[in-house]
Amino acid sequence: MTDARRAGIAALLVLLAGGAVLISLPHLGVVRVGGVGLRWWYAALLAPLLGTVAGVVVMLRARQAVPPIAAWLGPALVASLATQVLEGDAAAASLPLVACAAPLLALLAAPRGLSVPRDPLSRALTAVALVLVLRAHLLVVADATAVVGAARWHGLALGALLAVAPALLRLRRARAALLAAGIAAVALPVVAVAMAAGLPPWTAWQSLAGRPALVFDARSPWVTTGASLVAPTTLVFAEGHRITAVSAGVYRVVEREGEGVAVREWRLAGGESLELRAGDELSVGAGARLRFEAGKRVPGVAPSGVAWADPPDVRGAGALLGFLGALVTLGGGAVALLVAPPAEKGRAAGARAAAAALVAAVAAVCWGVYAAAAAPDLALGVPPVTALARLPALVVPAPWGAALAAAAAAGLLALLVATADALRVRIAALAGGGHRRGRLAWAVAVAAAAVTSAGAVDAWRALALGCGLAAAVTVAPALAAAAPLARAAGAAAGAMSFTALALPGAPVAAWIPALAASPALVAAPFAWGVARALDAVAPVLVAPRRRG
Repeated sequence: MTDARRAGIAALLVLLAGGAVLISLPHLGVVRVGGVGLRWWYAALLAPLLGTVAGVVVMLRARQAVPPIAAWLGPALVASLATQVLEGDAAAASLPLVACAAPLLALLAAPRGLSVPRDPLSRALTAVALVLVLRAHLLVVADATAVVGAARWHGLALGALLAVAPALLRLRRARAALLAAGIAAVALPVVAVAMAAGLPPWTAWQSLAGRPALVFDARSPWVTTGASLVAPTTLVFAEGHRITAVSAGVYRVVEREGEGVAVREWRLAGGESLELRAGDELSVGAGARLRFEAGKRVPGVAPSGVAWADPPDVRGAGALLGFLGALVTLGGGAVALLVAPPAEKGRAAGARAAAAALVAAVAAVCWGVYAAAAAPDLALGVPPVTALARLPALVVPAPWGAALAAAAAAGLLALLVATADALRVRIAALAGGGHRRGRLAWAVAVAAAAVTSAGAVDAWRALALGCGLAAAVTVAPALAAAAPLARAAGAAAGAMSFTALALPGAPVAAWIPALAASPALVAAPFAWGVARALDAVAPVLVAPRRRG
């Protein structure tokens, strides 16, 4: 490793440490600079920009080829960054920094020996992790089909066909073009929304963060004519509210008073109303059409602009563990994904990869900010990706709004094809053998990803599981050991510990939520330790056999 690469890695680690400091000192992170929180300025723009500049400078001086960044910049990553911001998640501000730094660390460190594990167990577990990553990308396409009223399985079928296409058409040379077109198609609607609204992103952020309550607007379809829930939904109300059933249906209400809980079901005809109190939970099936009261808080979102901008969860040791968990998860996933045989040569290849990650992350954050500011009820009863797709039509006059939404959808599909082509190379390498065997392995991987995506699963959770598993079974054992037996043992230990922590209902979820969200935070070090210990004793175990 050259001194320039070491300097670039050190710069990225310093920037990540700055993000950790702002999370550890929440009173510093909420300081407003130009009306925007310091934590948002730093982690969503300044640090990613500085890290990208450092990466570009280093990689412009390097002459070696780089792996395809398309393996990292898939639709699940871009959509998840935007939806985290839209929903006001506690990690929304810090994820852009991690999403930009992770691939840069992988490209600069360029660890060797990770591409194709030599032992069958590590190969199989790595393939499972890659299938989970592909599954996350297919989930985004499935959720986006709700925009046009199609069923989820239509989106899964479309996504699977597009994922298989690279193996049939050999789109390797077109991968970079597809990636560039996809990022441009996702970023263009953000620019159009900013121009139509007449607000730069920081002004939209400031406007949203200053609202005392996020409420239903009197012009919202949820208030005027009523709107339908695309998916089964459970809403928790922070204040008293009257909902009106536009269509007949069964409404399940969980009422809490003190320590007592009462569950009641109401069968309402069209036009009938239901009075709900603060703390009540309303569960409604897909297809139900409801109308809400204007001026009331939107259930399921942050109660106020301040709570959206600076969630109360972003403080203390739990928030720091969450940041470190995201770093280990996405960092390990980036290393595992970006170890395919280099396909892009020239000094500018690495610089283009770093710039692509920055543009995609910033565009995703801006998309989420504009969506949350335009209509807090945009994500009510629909998958978050669907809510994001509805933004251009809400802000930009017809027919351009619908055209921009279609362009964004096409961009996500282009990203899917480019990412699928990069993942196909990894799966084929793990399968070994010739071209036919690689194509068969890829077809099996796509089928497995599509079948396991049939249920209602969050794309971000699926992506985190795939990247986290890759960190635990591929990256950690390979960094710790050289002996195939030690690597296999580390991969097995990482897989078992990761599964135990990731299973729904795991006790650790109640004790330490950050570990349940990022099992790799424990599984990866554990796998590293097991592999390291066995690698140290492997010569002692093997020597007697050789003498025998």
